[in-house]
Amino acid sequence: GWTDFGDWSECSAKCGGGSQSRSRSCTNPAPLHGGAGCQGHGSQNQNCNTQACPINGGWTDFGDWSECSAKCGGGSQSRSRSCTNPAPQHGGAGCQGHGSQNQNCNTQACPINGGWTDFGD
Repeated sequence: GWTDFGDWSECSAKCGGGSQSRSRSCTNPAPLHGGAGCQGHGSQNQNCNTQACPINGGWTDFGDWSECSAKCGGGSQSRSRSCTNPAPQHGGAGCQGHGSQNQNCNTQACPINGGWTDFGD
């Protein structure tokens, strides 16, 4: 007769689908003196850890800088990026850092046109 099945082996993958097996032997008792062997299979296989693997988020490249808010005298502009390259999935970590940047622009002094004073008497 068959022994009990042993424990399942360790899964071949932590996530994304693996397999594992267990076995038993025909020694309870073993066939003797012409007796028939055990019927059925000595091993079993099954799928395991079929949950999707975590995917950590990744940043896209920064977009172009926006138009400066001033032509002269100092303005600001910004650019942004998104955490979609890839987006975090299945419990994966989000992106580290900031999704936008700001900087000063057109810091040169604005031109001042000359003007005449009034004529004297």
